Amino acid sequence: MVLCKYYDMVFVADRIQTKLVNKPYSIRFIDFFDGDNKEFVKTYKNKYPNHQISIYKDIRKPLKKSLRNDIIIFLKKGTLVDKIRNRNLEKLLNPNI
Repeated sequence: MVLCKYYDMVFVADRIQTKLVNKPYSIRFIDFFDGDNKEFVKTYKNKYPNHQISIYKDIRKPLKKSLRNDIIIFLKKGTLVDKIRNRNLEKLLNPNI
């Protein structure tokens, strides 16, 4: 299982691998995270000790292209549209958050 940070969103991804084909990742949204990558690793490594950590646009813990594409497909499905919209509205109304 992989714990992923894509921009300010945190996901858990799991992939079932068979001998013949790698199936797409199963993506689950966890939470939003505003902070740098070091804080992210400190915060989530204790909560998910057995997960591999991948961060988008990070040199030390890069996010695989196939996983990034599966996250983008997950975002396009529209399951998080309301959460993202509410989060952006909160940021506009309360810039101190």
